[in-house]
Amino acid sequence: MLIAACRGLLAAFLAVAAFGAVPAAGQEIPPRLEQFRHDRWMTYEGAPAGMARIAQTPDGWIWISAAEGLFRFDGLTFERIPVEMGSPLERASAGPLLVTRSGELWVGYGQSAGVAVYRGGKLRHVPMPSPPATISYLAQTPDGAIWAVAGYRNFASERLFRFANGRWENAEARYGVADGYLSEPCVTADGTMWITRSDTRRSILLFLRPGATRFQASGFPLTGSRCFTDRWGRLWVPGKRLVMLAGRDGKLLDHPPGLRQAATAPPILRAFGADGGLWGLALRKGVYYAPGVAQAGRGASDQPGLFSVADGLTSESIADLFIDRDGNIWVATQLGLDRFRRATAVREPFVTGNFSYGLAMSQSGSEVYVSSDQGVFQLSTGQPRKLLNDWPDGQCPARSKGLWLIYRTRIVRLQQGRQVAIPRPMDEGLTSVCAEDRFGRLWVGTVRNELRWHDARGWHVPGRQLPKPQSADLVITAAGDLAYTTGKELVQVIGEKVSITPLGKHDPGVITHLSAGIDALFLSGSNGLLRIRGNRIDRLDWRRVPWAAQLRDLLQTPAGDTWLMRRDVISRVSTRDLEHAFDNPGAALERVALDLRDGVRISQNLAFAGPQMAFGADGRVWQLNNNGVAFIDPAQLLRRAVRPPVTIQALTSAGAVHRDPAALVLSPGTHAFDIDYTALSYAHPERLRFRYRLEGVDADWVDAGSRRLASYANLGPGSYRFRVIASDNRQDWSDPGATLDIVIKPTFVQGWPFKLLCAILLLGLLWLAYALRLRAVANRIQLRMADRMAERERIARELHDTLLQGIQGLMMRFQVVADRITDPVTRQSLDRALDSADAVVIEGRERVRDLRCVPEAGELGHKIDALVETMAEGDGPRIRLSVNGGQRPLRALVTTETLRIVEEALRNALHHAAAQSISVGLEYGHRQFVLSIRDTGAGIPEEILAAGSRSGHYGLIGMRERASRIGGRLDIVGRKGDGTEVVLRVPARAAYAGRRRVAGWLQAILGGVRDA
Repeated sequence: MLIAACRGLLAAFLAVAAFGAVPAAGQEIPPRLEQFRHDRWMTYEGAPAGMARIAQTPDGWIWISAAEGLFRFDGLTFERIPVEMGSPLERASAGPLLVTRSGELWVGYGQSAGVAVYRGGKLRHVPMPSPPATISYLAQTPDGAIWAVAGYRNFASERLFRFANGRWENAEARYGVADGYLSEPCVTADGTMWITRSDTRRSILLFLRPGATRFQASGFPLTGSRCFTDRWGRLWVPGKRLVMLAGRDGKLLDHPPGLRQAATAPPILRAFGADGGLWGLALRKGVYYAPGVAQAGRGASDQPGLFSVADGLTSESIADLFIDRDGNIWVATQLGLDRFRRATAVREPFVTGNFSYGLAMSQSGSEVYVSSDQGVFQLSTGQPRKLLNDWPDGQCPARSKGLWLIYRTRIVRLQQGRQVAIPRPMDEGLTSVCAEDRFGRLWVGTVRNELRWHDARGWHVPGRQLPKPQSADLVITAAGDLAYTTGKELVQVIGEKVSITPLGKHDPGVITHLSAGIDALFLSGSNGLLRIRGNRIDRLDWRRVPWAAQLRDLLQTPAGDTWLMRRDVISRVSTRDLEHAFDNPGAALERVALDLRDGVRISQNLAFAGPQMAFGADGRVWQLNNNGVAFIDPAQLLRRAVRPPVTIQALTSAGAVHRDPAALVLSPGTHAFDIDYTALSYAHPERLRFRYRLEGVDADWVDAGSRRLASYANLGPGSYRFRVIASDNRQDWSDPGATLDIVIKPTFVQGWPFKLLCAILLLGLLWLAYALRLRAVANRIQLRMADRMAERERIARELHDTLLQGIQGLMMRFQVVADRITDPVTRQSLDRALDSADAVVIEGRERVRDLRCVPEAGELGHKIDALVETMAEGDGPRIRLSVNGGQRPLRALVTTETLRIVEEALRNALHHAAAQSISVGLEYGHRQFVLSIRDTGAGIPEEILAAGSRSGHYGLIGMRERASRIGGRLDIVGRKGDGTEVVLRVPARAAYAGRRRVAGWLQAILGGVRDA
């Protein structure tokens, strides 16, 4: 018997040691089932029908396999992952899910569809040579190989498949698996794969070590057919007891520890939560939970709980149970999806009573006391205790710890289990409020709305008449003095002194509560929150911080937090941030808001006075509500306060959907797209808020609220970057969030080649317009010149036919007369007159010829040479002619007018300038014809140049008129004593008689059009 006892103690020690290896939350009390919040999504609310398995990939997505295929879930929306048309996966039901070490998701299918992998935003089929009717399980070993187990119909062959090096193989014979049904493989932390083979006689647990090529039998007797691994990589097998068969190293334990019968009887699928509780699926009953069964040294006092359809479970036909990385428990059923998560505000069931009668709370040191109609309770670290069965009318903390209790017949001081009673004041009805100041005076309120105080000498009336309290709150300040409000004033009793502070100018509105902080008083009203520190009062207006007004209570803790309690919301802020907000009117005040979704219930009616919150030695914040007493664990709240990972789900453009994009190059012509994004926070997905911006389009962040879609239109080609960040109202905005680089290719008409062509075409059109303009100008000049020539010819005809012919006739008659005169003197005089008349006629005929502009034969240069010879004098200045550029024929009028300009300029230089030398230059340019005449003479006075001519002389005027007549411009530059330069410039179109060859093709076209 001694040996048996020793063996029993050894087994118990090993069990405790094995369970002690589980990471536990110190001495934290494991949560009960009622401390979990339940949410559900039914099939009629969008949940997939016929769900089979749940998994989570490293990026945070929850994946669900179902009868209609593969889905992913972000906490609000179920998104079905499409497959290629014509693929075997198109109409197949999805089954087992496997998240590989690289983060990829593998999916097994029914209907002989085989296996697929989600990679690069697409579900890709991994063909099998002869896929079984159903893939039931998937697993991966450390060598990267994927193992697939066929459905229950496969007994002797095609049961086990292995995928490695890009191909599938039937692994039964190679790895030594005998006939029988195979269960789900389990892979322990060391990489050993375990699998159960069952036949008609027994079940055998097989294992395959890393690098081995044959399965081995464990020799452990099994009463069930399934194994599972926990979150720490240890192997468990079911039976009459749930036994941990192998540790993290994959080695079989010599003395496998088991969990007690009460914790292992019902469930068929199991998983350990982070708190050590065991979750399981009870066949045709519901979800099973046993708190803290994996923690070392836990007793059997915690009874397991069961959550069924009657409690709100979607269905008792349960397919899978899964615990995600945040500790949420997911249950897949045939009718929907269930989620269990730790509630933030947890009701304490130990405190009982009819809560409609109200509750009272007091904090004395680190102890919290609550009274109900069922008695007085102490909420200490660990299990709560019931101290008294009597229901007091009121209570308040005692100065040296303990508690004051007001009863109808007495007042009791309760300290360390001892009760000391004092009598009530005679002939004075008391209310439920009381407070003990630093002088040991117990202050109480009377039904006449007055105050009395008690010390070792008995009851006393205040020495001076105190203002009547309107609020039922009597508060002890941080200094230990009494404070209360009258509705319009704040009253503080400091020893024998009374301080009264008017509150009207601070506009608190209707006062709802007075609270004592660590070093200040806080007064809450309908119009805001006041901070009273000494003689200074600061205010937070309700318009600025609406959730800080109309408070039911305010509590400051040594941890640096301030808790603000309203009717249905509790807010936690940093005390430092709250002080900063009071001191700086423009400062923002961030908070963590807790409401019904976190387990917070509606507060008590305002008629129940006194503190409504308190904090215990373990840091928990206790709160009274109309459903009893609840606590909030700030440490648990901080553990869950992680930034939600932000992800971009898809970009949709022109009907094409790009899932999980990292960078995209969109087709030319794209001008609009929609971007779906989300943040993977499964505790409170409805609280997520988003901001996004498209760099290059949005100047600043766009506040999208809870919307998870961004739409853009009228976009041009180029590079864009889309950024999105999220916040769950628990901390700052996530940074950097998610980023997507987008490139929109330009179409041909948006590309630079087309723009270059357009620029060339535009230049061509401008040049064409310029050429057409020149042609029009030249045509107008030619028309003007033709009109002028016609007019000159008419004048020449008239002069010839009238004046010259008349003079010629007169001369002939005078000649007849002259022939008859015999007087020599008279005859000589008449002959001289006739000679002068002949000269006049000759000169008139020359002018008539000039008016007709009959061009002389030869080039302009030759004509200038001839002109120079006739005008040159023997001892006169030397005249030099130079020609630049290829000589081109000039229009007849241009030649004539240019020659006359040369003649006039030379005449001026010879007769008036006294020049030593004269140079004449001709330049036949592509754009213009230039004539220049320069002399080294006396020059032209500036006043003549300014006037344009000498009075009574018309040479310069005539030169300019001739230049204008041929469409040119005449410039005369000269200074007195520095010579004179005459320059004539005529555009090529107006000057040259022939066409230029530079634009021959265009001129050919224009010529063809003109000829037509």
